[in-house]
Amino acid sequence: MRRADTGSKFSWLFMSADKQHKPSYDIVLSETDNFVVLPSLGSLVDGWILIVPKRPMPNLAGLTEGERRELVTLRQNLTKRLELFSESVFSFEHGGRYGSVVSCSVDQAHLHLVPLPFDLIATSISETGVDWQQIPEAYKLDETITSGREYLYLANYDTEFVGFPEKNTSQWFRKIIARNLGCANRWDYKKFPSLDRLHKTAKAFGQ
Repeated sequence: MRRADTGSKFSWLFMSADKQHKPSYDIVLSETDNFVVLPSLGSLVDGWILIVPKRPMPNLAGLTEGERRELVTLRQNLTKRLELFSESVFSFEHGGRYGSVVSCSVDQAHLHLVPLPFDLIATSISETGVDWQQIPEAYKLDETITSGREYLYLANYDTEFVGFPEKNTSQWFRKIIARNLGCANRWDYKKFPSLDRLHKTAKAFGQ
């Protein structure tokens, strides 16, 4: 049995026996054939959401071509909705393997969409210790680019980057965001779940 089948925080999505144990904070805001949209636990700003595949996988590099097209459309639609919170909306992923520190103990692929008052791309690529590469428009984030390596993925509406860290770190983007929002000690979603913000985001989506 795969790690995600037993240890994923989102196993309720693909294991019928786990559906009755779905956490109360995993509020489905919308869904498509292959993805669900949820408010993010540990949100540092209003409007922070996740897109989670409905089948187990450690990171989004393993999507099929059809799933990838569906994700692109879903992300574009959600980005427009999130402009209600901020005109600058960014997507990111901690692309780890099962059991890796990069996966933040979640062990299921998920894409963060977050409206921010600063440029997360400019801030992130100025950090040392990560080999950032812009993904050309003709390419896509898949295993031909990652070559099985753990990675950081970052994008706005029309620009995409993949980064390969020298040292694998948990919640890398959360630490960057918290520092730039002036709450550097609140980056850990486990210690600071911010349920009030989560429910505010859910309410904004009509849930």
